[in-house]
Amino acid sequence: MFEKKTLALCETLGFEVLEETIPVSKLAEIDGAFITGTGNNILPIQSIETLTLPSTSNPIIKALMNEYTKLVESYIHSATSR
Repeated sequence: MFEKKTLALCETLGFEVLEETIPVSKLAEIDGAFITGTGNNILPIQSIETLTLPSTSNPIIKALMNEYTKLVESYIHSATSR
């Protein structure tokens, strides 16, 4: 469910999504990473082993985090307004 919501947010925000396997040897080339799931919304990944990632300053990840938070807040508001 969370993957679908996150992918839908990417589409809404105009972000192109490419799903591919990234070899460990290429991790140093990525601009950031995040996880999503129950209870953590979208959470930036700060490091993978000894590699530090700029995920918390990545504008795409920030935008996704903000929109996902709005989505959750909207859901909670609609559920409590019934």
